[in-house]
Amino acid sequence: MNTSRPGFSFFKKISPLLLLCGFVLLAYLPLSSFLYAVKNDAFVYNYPNKHFLSEALHNGYIPYWNPYLNYGFPLFADPGFAWWNPITWIFGIIGYTPYTFTIEILTYLIIAAVGMYRLGRQFSINKLSAFAMAAMFAGSGFFVGNMQHINFLTCAAFLPWVVGYWWKLQLAPTFKTLLAAAFFTYLLFTAGHPAIPIGTIYFMFILTIGYFFLYRKTLKTKRFFLYNGLYVFLTAVICLPVILSYAQLMPYYTRSGVVDHAATANLGFSIPSYLSFLSPVATIKGNFFQTDVSMRNGYFSLFGLIALICILIGKKDKTQKIFLSAAFAMLILSLGGLVKETLYEKLPLLAFIRTNGEFRVFALFSFIVCTGLLLHQSFAEDKPLYSLKRVAAFVAVIAIISAFIGLALLITKAHLSTPSAEGSFSETIKAALADMNFPQALLAGSVIAFFLSVVYWFLLKKARRCALHYFILADVILNAWLLLPVTGVGQKSVGYIATIINQAPKGFPLPSLNTTTPAKPVTPEDEKRIGDWNWFNKQLVHNQIEYPSILRSAQEFYTNASDPLQKKPFAFLVNGKGTLTVIKFGPSQIEFNATLSEPDTIVLKQNVYPGWNVEVDNLPVTLVDSDKFLSAALPKGNHKVSFHFSPKW
Repeated sequence: MNTSRPGFSFFKKISPLLLLCGFVLLAYLPLSSFLYAVKNDAFVYNYPNKHFLSEALHNGYIPYWNPYLNYGFPLFADPGFAWWNPITWIFGIIGYTPYTFTIEILTYLIIAAVGMYRLGRQFSINKLSAFAMAAMFAGSGFFVGNMQHINFLTCAAFLPWVVGYWWKLQLAPTFKTLLAAAFFTYLLFTAGHPAIPIGTIYFMFILTIGYFFLYRKTLKTKRFFLYNGLYVFLTAVICLPVILSYAQLMPYYTRSGVVDHAATANLGFSIPSYLSFLSPVATIKGNFFQTDVSMRNGYFSLFGLIALICILIGKKDKTQKIFLSAAFAMLILSLGGLVKETLYEKLPLLAFIRTNGEFRVFALFSFIVCTGLLLHQSFAEDKPLYSLKRVAAFVAVIAIISAFIGLALLITKAHLSTPSAEGSFSETIKAALADMNFPQALLAGSVIAFFLSVVYWFLLKKARRCALHYFILADVILNAWLLLPVTGVGQKSVGYIATIINQAPKGFPLPSLNTTTPAKPVTPEDEKRIGDWNWFNKQLVHNQIEYPSILRSAQEFYTNASDPLQKKPFAFLVNGKGTLTVIKFGPSQIEFNATLSEPDTIVLKQNVYPGWNVEVDNLPVTLVDSDKFLSAALPKGNHKVSFHFSPKW
């Protein structure tokens, strides 16, 4: 074979990328096969706005404003929607469907895997070990456990890229590297919910402090502060549109205040959840974890746990010390309970964080970097892996003790349960996992952990056994398959979800000028899977859509049942001295023909927000001052009235 041919060279370069794509598709087979759709928040809250954006783009509109969402919401400023991220627009142009939405999620997982592989190679880690790092990260308990919270995953996918270019900036600062670091930080900051970006600020600050103190003897101090200062400044500049959008939204936004941390103290990565480092299966049931099931999974392979213990008790290099310091700091910030109630009231920006369990991703990321360095060193040096073997044996003992505890609980408390559903093999397995109680989960998870630790002990007998790397992949895939049915995917296929959503009208039909809520063609059960049907029916209805983002004026209006405007259509004349007809309707532009027998005022039930303008007969007029809805005074006669919105800072 002629290995010098350009075609062969190109294939050799992209082969890791292709293999990583294959790994992600295999690890997330319940999702990538479209056999099961991602559940809960993903479709209920995240998909509808993406669907709306795609519909707007395909009809020639830039969707700054979503008029269907609780009397209108500035979509470009929605903290829960990645409006400013280019990947959102790429998929929006392609066309969001339940299928492309699923592919988008898989794309972010591939970005995470490729970024981690690249980071491993940047640290001079051999290809197999770097590949194992990528598998551990993309298949970690953060991505598997929080699959339904895609706003967290989409941000975290860029973490290896941000750290990689930032680290390169410290070693060999160039303008190109500076731009790349700022660009990938922008992608992270705009890819989803602000929680992960806020966590990234803390994580990068800790890395910076650790790097400075450990390398201060050889560091060029002025250059260090110059380039890191430029990095922060440049990132702030390119993120300025997002920052300005959020700043403008805050006075109008119901969630602009600080979070009640006492009420949300049970949404952290609790100490009992550390059991997931040994076995995530053991954590799928049990009230004593004191947190939501999606916040319990910190798994990054059993070998990862074995390696982490070896690193903690053994000699560490400077890079491992930096990442371990950052990891344990972020683990503290990911705790709920008293830690959250105390720290989050005092530290900057953390007062706005509701679910802090997702901060565990920074610890997992750091542990995986340290594991990759150990894995590379262990296989690069020609010496037995006695320490890893001893820890593997220790973990096996812990696993068997846990298994006996689970068995004892089953016997003494008769905690037996059987699957409640019948169907295909995959449905039966899914039902069995869903119906497990804690003793059963502990027993099953501990048995799996014991088996894995024994295999690792065996593979570590020979330091150059590449089978160890492949078994790490199998380990991650197995636990992803077991946990996804619990924390990631629902009961119905992507095709089933698509069939429901396809019943929605296309484009932007003229809404009805009455207060009658149209009948829903979906069942209440299906509505729980896709979200409120009023997202999709393309009518301006008067029922509140359950969504985290809502403007204060709309919230107050919904709670005031006695307000006479409750019975009015979405547009009307205050005195009723004429007729009103909708002639054009789009996301950010609504036009009417008004015929008045005497002067009157038109009211459009869209929330007052900076950027709204009105024209009467193609001439701009002043909006009537109101704290509720848009309105404008009209003179007697026939008029064309146009309300249009564009961002105004």
